[in-house]
Amino acid sequence: MVFQRMPFARAVNQDRHFKWIVMDNADNFWKEHAKDQIPVDSVSENCKSLIFALLYRQPELRPSIVDVLQDAWFKE
Repeated sequence: MVFQRMPFARAVNQDRHFKWIVMDNADNFWKEHAKDQIPVDSVSENCKSLIFALLYRQPELRPSIVDVLQDAWFKE
């Protein structure tokens, strides 16, 4: 919602955005979005960190709503 687009096209390893989620590489995930002219530098590192955490491939590793409400970005 922050960037008004989906974070990846398909949840498959061949997707050029999703593969960085699988590899747990947030830096390359955001670099790949920047190549698409997405203004990733317009949001805080806390926001990008929370977004990436919410996208973790393993659901049990994603933050709960309580975790989100206590996140540094949510408190900004």
